[in-house]
Amino acid sequence: MKYLLFPFLFPFRLVYYLYISIQVFFRKGTHLTIKIPNKFAESEKSFLLDLVSGKDSETFFLNFINLLIDIPNSNIKKISFIVGKIDFGFSELEEICSALKLLKEKKIKLSGFSHEGDLKTIYLLSYMDERYSSAGTEFLTVLPAFEGFYLGNFFKKLGIQMENYASGKYKSFGEMFSKDKMSKEAKENLQMFLTSFYNTLDQKFKSNGFELKDIAEFISTNSEELFQMKFFDKLMDIEEFEKRSIFDNKEIDIENKDIEPEYSKAKSNYINFSQKKKKFKFLRDKADEIVFLSLKGNITQLNPNVSEQKEGEISPAPILSILREFREKDSVKALVLSIDSGGGSATGSDVIYRELEKFSKVKPTYAYFQNAAASGGYYIGVGCKKIYASPFSITGSIGSVMIRPNLKGLYDKLGIKKDRVGFYPTRELLSEYGEPTIEGKKFLQREIKRVTGRFYEVVMKSRNISLKDLIPKAEGRIFSGADFLNLNMVDSNKTLRELFSDIQKELNLKNPTVISFVPISSFRSVLKEFKSGLRILSNPERFLNGEKFRFESELANWFTGR
Repeated sequence: MKYLLFPFLFPFRLVYYLYISIQVFFRKGTHLTIKIPNKFAESEKSFLLDLVSGKDSETFFLNFINLLIDIPNSNIKKISFIVGKIDFGFSELEEICSALKLLKEKKIKLSGFSHEGDLKTIYLLSYMDERYSSAGTEFLTVLPAFEGFYLGNFFKKLGIQMENYASGKYKSFGEMFSKDKMSKEAKENLQMFLTSFYNTLDQKFKSNGFELKDIAEFISTNSEELFQMKFFDKLMDIEEFEKRSIFDNKEIDIENKDIEPEYSKAKSNYINFSQKKKKFKFLRDKADEIVFLSLKGNITQLNPNVSEQKEGEISPAPILSILREFREKDSVKALVLSIDSGGGSATGSDVIYRELEKFSKVKPTYAYFQNAAASGGYYIGVGCKKIYASPFSITGSIGSVMIRPNLKGLYDKLGIKKDRVGFYPTRELLSEYGEPTIEGKKFLQREIKRVTGRFYEVVMKSRNISLKDLIPKAEGRIFSGADFLNLNMVDSNKTLRELFSDIQKELNLKNPTVISFVPISSFRSVLKEFKSGLRILSNPERFLNGEKFRFESELANWFTGR
């Protein structure tokens, strides 16, 4: 069919090719200035909504990484990065740093400037060939730590009793509601994780010629101190940095009009147009496809009525629909599941795991753990044949926990009484009034044991280990992605970009297309939000019944350009 339509489509394709060629000609240059976003969009906006909302909308993470890895295919020789305070996680940070290493390998010079920031900012700048800052700039160098509220005594004073049922002494989520301090086991486990995190970050700094202990000796440092330890090459304001960017000699008199700059400035969107031109084909070939499914947030129970991915929530129903659709599609060669979740519903996790198991029997599946893939997040991940994890990710927490509030003491203080009709053994578990019966407690303990047993079963099957070997890695313990690699509970600490490169080599794919499924905001979804809000105002009962706002789930293509 495409050959029959080619004579009719050729004039339009030719006009488009001439358009992008003209754009490349007038935008080209050898120097590029890029501002690192302080955070990335969790969802992607539709073209129309993005056009109306203005240029200041948040950047979608995959698009930004794609921009960086496309640069070596252009004639860019130098990039000046402007870096501020970073609000995204170490996983995304490591992804960017990996792309910077690729740029350096391609002999592209990297220069960085920051007039504000934190430890993440300094870490990112450590990958630059040249580093600059303004005088008097403060950098917060606070290392990861934990300080949590423990509400056990507070609830007791109110007459509230929080009943905590857990599968192991390390499954400590319920402790904050039922105890007045962290248990010894949970504290030791958390300290182990933080030590591992520190050691991984220290190794990364050392690979760039710096010591983390020097930079993060106190909770903050400043540009003068960093200049003294030769981290910064020079202190200047951003205007001077932008002027000097097109010169290589740091001591050059930039006000001298007779001095010829070494680099010419590339205009905005030059890389995008340049790559469109390089990839342009008058007759498009049928591409191999890799499905990229991003799962972020709390895992919910299966609700067949939910048909769309929502931002900050992992709903099984739309995920099952996506997996079933592409499992039998011939053009789809692999699935990549990006997970950033601390867990949630055990039932929801198991439903997704089972569907992934079916997919894995037909096509290769890969999980990528971002900043967190713990409890249910890890449960889902083991449904894939291979697991890649950021070394900084929080993972593990293999086990289950259940919390039940008993508000009878509070009700007594307030003079509130509840009378029961039709109750039977274990029915009181669904009530917040009073302690469970002996039968009820046995039922909850039995359920914890059953759910935990199922969790252990899928992990043992996926990682090919015995129960004896699993127990020291389970019972609710958390680990870093780096430690879980050493324990053979994940397969690699490579980045997402490197994962796609591995897939390309393993499956011998020539020029794959990545089909990305993420929550997307469109005019339709905004109108649905507005309409939903009006329904809540007209009928407040809808809000009490748990009606939530929704984001649409649509397709977005991410071209690897590799």
